[in-house]
Amino acid sequence: MSGIETGLLIGALVASAASTAVSVASSMSAAKQAKQAGRYRQSIADRNAELVRDQKTVVRKDARRDARDHAVKVSRLVGAQRGSFAGRNVIVDQDTAGDVTTDTFVTGRDDQLRILTQGERNAFDLEVQAQDFTIQGEVANFEGQQKAAGFRNQAIGSLATGAASIASKWSTAFPGGGGLTPGGGALASDGFTTYGGYSVDG
Repeated sequence: MSGIETGLLIGALVASAASTAVSVASSMSAAKQAKQAGRYRQSIADRNAELVRDQKTVVRKDARRDARDHAVKVSRLVGAQRGSFAGRNVIVDQDTAGDVTTDTFVTGRDDQLRILTQGERNAFDLEVQAQDFTIQGEVANFEGQQKAAGFRNQAIGSLATGAASIASKWSTAFPGGGGLTPGGGALASDGFTTYGGYSVDG
């Protein structure tokens, strides 16, 4: 092998090593980005779930407030009806007057229950939506982890392929198992041929 050939071999080995290093670094960087992206998407989903649950709390509070307000209105209406009947010298708790105030009270109570029930239904729907966000976040994080693992495996594969390529080039150039060692002139007295400061086992 001439000095030029040896230099070309060294260049090829360096190029293979550099290419392998770049490929490994690129895959590891992609793995890190995939992992971070998954965590970011999960954080967004968790934040959305938190906002929806806050809304659910508000919906429940509003329903209870509206139910209380309605009960107060009904109570006032019944009071006004009783006052009207009493003003006309009608016995308020009997016959038609009693039926009217009773119907008003029962209808008002049913409306109050309807308000509370609807509020709970709306709160339940919001809780389902919050859970969906949470699940989406977990899935996003899992997918990020899976992608990261794939890129890491890719890096390992690139490293193995690069090492095999370098080993192949070396074994092709030195099938007898010889190698480059620091050397001196053109022909050493021990039978080793030297090129450019390196000796090649002949």
